[in-house]
Amino acid sequence: MIRNVPRPALVSRARNGEDVVLLRSLGHLPAVRFAIIAADPDRVAPWTEALTAAGWQGSHLVVPDERGSVSAAVAALEAEADGPWHVLWVALPDRATEVFRALGEYSLRPWIVLVERSGDATTNRSASATKAGYTAALFDGVSQYYLAREHDELAGPLSYPACSRDSFVALPADPAGGDGTSPLDELVHWRRLAVTGWADAVAASLVVSGESASREAARTAQRELAAMHASISWRVTRPLRAARRLLGRIRAQS
Repeated sequence: MIRNVPRPALVSRARNGEDVVLLRSLGHLPAVRFAIIAADPDRVAPWTEALTAAGWQGSHLVVPDERGSVSAAVAALEAEADGPWHVLWVALPDRATEVFRALGEYSLRPWIVLVERSGDATTNRSASATKAGYTAALFDGVSQYYLAREHDELAGPLSYPACSRDSFVALPADPAGGDGTSPLDELVHWRRLAVTGWADAVAASLVVSGESASREAARTAQRELAAMHASISWRVTRPLRAARRLLGRIRAQS
């Protein structure tokens, strides 16, 4: 009988665990949509990998420099919307005031607005957010979270940053170590091997559970295996598992 099979930890590539906080706050919803506005899409693309892996639908908009129009980006999101935008992630330092001004001009109502730490005046940001119908929910030292007033039920899970209460592994978006032998590279390598062995063990145990374990244990194992298949770790180690299966077939034929 399989008992207490651990769920793989979330792998966060956001700068400060912002993806962890968002998944904690909105992960209970059946379908979540997010948009990220940035000047450099390559820089921010890894930040949302965990959200996409969780099944969230995302849109990336580029505002190339200080001359780019934040208002136009918000207008594009409003035109694209066929349902609610749950998260608007703004990776444009010093332009939070423009974001809330644009939200006030359009009917777009993201539940959560997440803005990189900005150097513009705090009073200006607060006033523009208040006018647009948002309240400051959390500042984690890097990013400021704002919550739409009509969704104050999210204030609790949005009240503290990513921490030991969340099951996640932090992985920088741009790991250091160009020669591939840095401690971080080795940690990731051995973690992938460990996860692969764990995954294979669970898969093998399922065969046994169908014969000897109770139906409830088999159903539990199936749920855990489905969660594992949806995880980033399972996807990351897919090539390794394929190679192992191929090696097994070669050995069987020889």
